[in-house]
Amino acid sequence: MGSARTQTEPARAETELARSATEAAHEHAASATSHTGAPGATTGGEPKRAPRSDCHTILIVEDDAKIAAMLVGWVRALGMHAIVATTLEEVDRAIEEGGFCAVILDKEIPADGSSEPYVATGDTALRRLRAHDTRRTPDDQHVLPILVFTSKADSDVFNSRNFTLGASFFIRKPTTAEVLTGELLAALERGGRREHAKCTPAGGAKVVERAESIEIELDGIRPRRSRTSFLVNGKRRDLQDRLFVTLFRLATVRARGDMRFMSSGELGIHREAGIPSRIQEAVETALPEGFSLIQHGEERMWRLHPLVKVARIDWGAFEEHPHQLVQAIAAAERKRR
Repeated sequence: MGSARTQTEPARAETELARSATEAAHEHAASATSHTGAPGATTGGEPKRAPRSDCHTILIVEDDAKIAAMLVGWVRALGMHAIVATTLEEVDRAIEEGGFCAVILDKEIPADGSSEPYVATGDTALRRLRAHDTRRTPDDQHVLPILVFTSKADSDVFNSRNFTLGASFFIRKPTTAEVLTGELLAALERGGRREHAKCTPAGGAKVVERAESIEIELDGIRPRRSRTSFLVNGKRRDLQDRLFVTLFRLATVRARGDMRFMSSGELGIHREAGIPSRIQEAVETALPEGFSLIQHGEERMWRLHPLVKVARIDWGAFEEHPHQLVQAIAAAERKRR
């Protein structure tokens, strides 16, 4: 394929989603300026707006009015409903009332309207939200996704602690409409809640069906010189070795359970930023419709899609791979393990 490639339908849809989400956020922020506090604010420790039964309801826990308005706009752009809690008191009320399908949680919130925001209060909110619904799918994913929205998502200590408290995933501040809405949709997918009809209340409800995922296996088979093959959902595909190195780096990190984005420098592609797109082109026919194997985050940042599961890597085969970078990555990872 030539470099002047027409934008694919999935890519076009993602672009339109980001644009419409941003426009909706601006509209909502403008309508919120006549209120004090978060958009739609009320008094008495009640969360803003009530859950709805006809579409996904997302609980947004955020005490900054402008950020809350932005998040509400992005959620509304997906055709979903949002309720806002600005304090721990309002989180408790939202838990009591129930009806939300996922949570976007800022970790630094106040206990009530007269308190200062603290991370410790966010810890308490996360702990109580997870205790509200501890169910997991057969894939061991949280049925109720809790996405922690934080500037500390690059800290392994922070992430480990919050996973222990019940977080499902992390979204780094600042972010974009495309990244946040993509993560939200992926989290609902992993929890078996892509369709709102599958959102069942906590408290003895049947665990939902297994979430769809993309499974890759890296077995080191070389169909011909300078190419390496692998399996995507059981279908064999192959790449030039210089492209495969990038996929191998991404898969190595995901195999550790690490969901972070990697920079072009970490991936060794700072001079060839088009490599992820070329990998996507090579595997596109093996993927479910609308899925991307590699997800683009902030500028020059990539990772495997959150629904990608690395089922197997044959480290021994890759330690004997003729490409020196592949050898080095495999040897370093074997030592790490």
